[in-house]
Amino acid sequence: MIRVLFIFVFFLCSINLMAKEITEGPVQHVVMVWLKDKTQVELIKEKTLALKQIPQVKAIKLGSAITSERKIVDGSFDLGIIFEFDNAEDMKAYLVHPIHKEFVKNYVIGKVDKILVYDIQE
Repeated sequence: MIRVLFIFVFFLCSINLMAKEITEGPVQHVVMVWLKDKTQVELIKEKTLALKQIPQVKAIKLGSAITSERKIVDGSFDLGIIFEFDNAEDMKAYLVHPIHKEFVKNYVIGKVDKILVYDIQE
């Protein structure tokens, strides 16, 4: 019985540690964008960089796809964006921030063919 109790307590502690790992540590929010109108890339870059005014955003990096002959490389996207945050909670706050919501409404909805997002925690 004591052994079963020990295993149960260990399991609960492990879950608690895993939950902390999910919200602690730097986070990169990687966004790959395929635009409907390719001529809008510079406008989207400008408006994306304006998201730096959201306090939780530590850095924004923008770039284009590099052409490659390697089959594993997907160079079909128009714009790659990396947002950096101190932790997952800051990223969550950014996602619901009114400035971000307005950006999505004005420059994402109806303007993109496809978006892929990868959230990575160090």
